[in-house]
Amino acid sequence: CICYSAKGNKQLVQVKNPYLDTMEEDILYHFSLGTKTHNLPEMFGDIKFVCVGGSSNRMKAFAQFIHQELEMPGNPEEVSDICEATDRYCMYKVGPVLSMSHGMGVPSISIMLHELIKLLHHAQCRDVVLFRLGTSGGVGLAPGTVVVTDKAVDYSFLAQFEQVVLGKVVTRSTELDEEVANELLQCSSELQNFPTVIGNTLCTHDFYEGKHRVLCSGCFRLEASTRKSCSSYLLVRWEALINPWSFFL
Repeated sequence: CICYSAKGNKQLVQVKNPYLDTMEEDILYHFSLGTKTHNLPEMFGDIKFVCVGGSSNRMKAFAQFIHQELEMPGNPEEVSDICEATDRYCMYKVGPVLSMSHGMGVPSISIMLHELIKLLHHAQCRDVVLFRLGTSGGVGLAPGTVVVTDKAVDYSFLAQFEQVVLGKVVTRSTELDEEVANELLQCSSELQNFPTVIGNTLCTHDFYEGKHRVLCSGCFRLEASTRKSCSSYLLVRWEALINPWSFFL
């Protein structure tokens, strides 16, 4: 679980692009929503928790689960996809909870996050906590362990995200909300069958070569030295970080 929070800020969700507030209309293309075609404050203004994950089916199932947990009126099987006019992402609103898919890979996640943050801004949302839910591999962890992310790191194991803007590499911090992470860990103590730890999460731009998987299509030769290099890459970095850690695309 990766968590970001604006909790306690008591301010609207902010965007760092002043141009957005001067636009006559802002169209969220991949959500099939817009500031002129939809009353975003009325539709989303009460959102407090946003939960995102890769799979559309998984996030629909999560929305149905939350519907039951919050004892919302109606049939949980009939939750509606707000983004049904597009096949890029799915979006379900259950009370103060927004459940969304982000697809697979950094580009897909990036598109979703840009439009999600703009959506929360236009909807005048306050004190929003954002979670990323999903599966990952693990180093130094028993299968089935839940990892609450303390630090999100890139391919070089630094807590940063690199983006190319106008031909230049821009580096942004991936700092997460430590308070929320600790609250989640505390909640896990009440559950019997979900071993939970706080750890680091590695994200790369590619599922195979980016993570040095030897089961790629043949972009590098699977020699003994290559296998050893892959193992060394993971083990050396693992020892340099706070154990344990997980990795996802």
